[in-house]
Amino acid sequence: DLKYPQLYKIEDTGESSLDGALPWDTTVRTSYNPYRNLQVIQTELFARYQERSLKDPGLTYLNQRIEMISKLNSQTSIPLNLDARKSRKKHYEQLELDIENTYLRSIGKEPIEKFDSDDTETIDFKKILMNQTHLVMADFINLSNNFNFSW
Repeated sequence: DLKYPQLYKIEDTGESSLDGALPWDTTVRTSYNPYRNLQVIQTELFARYQERSLKDPGLTYLNQRIEMISKLNSQTSIPLNLDARKSRKKHYEQLELDIENTYLRSIGKEPIEKFDSDDTETIDFKKILMNQTHLVMADFINLSNNFNFSW
């Protein structure tokens, strides 16, 4: 499986995160005629995705934001000193702004000065992931043709 940046903590989302969640259920296997092994396509598809994800500004942006939020969420204490808390808040706001501006510059847009300005456009992470999905699908179609798969 190709792994996109994980935007949500699995343990915090979905039915399984609730107190009264039902246990997993199983289903009876069905009989089917297997298709040709897709391993050759999967290997190449994964390699192309890995190579592209290292250079893709959108995925880099998502990974940086996830890393920043993860660090923030992993902290188990906050300082009682008001100046220290303000400094910490300012640090993370600047880090977030730097991540946003790096992404905006990488896609040819003007950087922003601060988040609370009215002209600030929010970055849609769904578009970033959908763009990557389109590229993966295009690779899959091309590889399928190259390896004489058809359906």
